[in-house]
Amino acid sequence: GVKLPATPGNADTQTLDCYLDGGASGGATWTPVDNSGAGLALTVTSARYLRIGRLVVASFDITFPATASVVQAKISLPVTAQAVWQGASIGFCPNLPGLSAAVNNADLNFWTYGAATTNAALSGARLIVSMSYFAN
Repeated sequence: GVKLPATPGNADTQTLDCYLDGGASGGATWTPVDNSGAGLALTVTSARYLRIGRLVVASFDITFPATASVVQAKISLPVTAQAVWQGASIGFCPNLPGLSAAVNNADLNFWTYGAATTNAALSGARLIVSMSYFAN
């Protein structure tokens, strides 16, 4: 069986001390925000996640605003990730072939063919992303 602690976060290594979902709604919700420093207002159609122990599974559907910002595009995560690079999957972004994403710390970072993707490159783009990563 699964062993759960009386107080979340106070468990030994053999105890599942964190479980979060949204019940019948299919996951807890969060609002992804721009973490690039450009102050962009993203349009969020949906954003859900599930956390089981340190494993986080998340998906979102967002649209970037029109922008000329040339800093690397970064989106917030629902739960802070470990400080190691972890992959994510871009399910839909017809505006930018070759777009990929990677999780590190508090950000989902965007890349195109190995180079940092700017906010301007995603100007007006709709992104549907699924990811799983390990949290702290």
